[in-house]
Amino acid sequence: MTITASYIPVIHRGYVDFLKEASKKSSELIIFDDETMGIFDFYRKEIRALPAKDVADIIRSLDIFPSVRTGGLEDLKGYDGEFIMPDDEISRRIANLIGADGRVEFFPVFLRWNSDKVTKPEEVIADGEVLSSGFIGKLAMMKAEEVSKQSSDWWRRVGAALIINDEVKLFACNSHVPSEYMPYTFGDPRMFFKKGINIELSTPIHAEAAIIARAAKYGIKLDGADLYVTTFPCPPCAKLIAYSGIRTVYFKEGYSMLDAYSILKSQRVMVYRIK
Repeated sequence: MTITASYIPVIHRGYVDFLKEASKKSSELIIFDDETMGIFDFYRKEIRALPAKDVADIIRSLDIFPSVRTGGLEDLKGYDGEFIMPDDEISRRIANLIGADGRVEFFPVFLRWNSDKVTKPEEVIADGEVLSSGFIGKLAMMKAEEVSKQSSDWWRRVGAALIINDEVKLFACNSHVPSEYMPYTFGDPRMFFKKGINIELSTPIHAEAAIIARAAKYGIKLDGADLYVTTFPCPPCAKLIAYSGIRTVYFKEGYSMLDAYSILKSQRVMVYRIK
């Protein structure tokens, strides 16, 4: 017999679809109980999570599985059959703790953010690739690349240039604040993190954020503006861009992290890669 086992903090369409698929091979669902989830440090910050018993009651009412119950590590360790679990870090860790690694079918489904998904680079599906976007566009990217070399951030140098009405209006690079000497005076906080992880925990202001801040300071409207960046925007910068009125983003390299790309597209920002 095969048992379906999963962490289920809330009920949404993704979980229902997963459970319906799993029920084709399994007649029993075990929901990881609150005590079991307590081994994960993030769980205390999971504000959405219902008590496991309440989740079990809700799922019983959906009549997907003949048997639905909550269970902990000891319950799972005592079962020597096969499991179906969603493919996420919680399931894999629990499978390891109960010694069931070789007996689990990890179901590929996105149910919620996990640390591996949060830090995973995603390919940008650009609206197109261009050699350049005319003389002004070529000039803007050249300016962005030129100003990037002025960055004092030795981890990554990024430049950006803003075009409004066919004029390069603003440009900036990522730079340490309040002083370019911050990481050399007190040390660089980035040394504690791998590439792409906790990118907001750093001393530089990013090039895109610097441009948007300067536009606000000088009263420059960004509706319909074009932004040229040497590297695809990070999630915080993508949010600023998306809601600033900028119409188009041109980038040369990089990838999307977390929701950067989807946020831009949700606000109908066009995204082009420059070859």
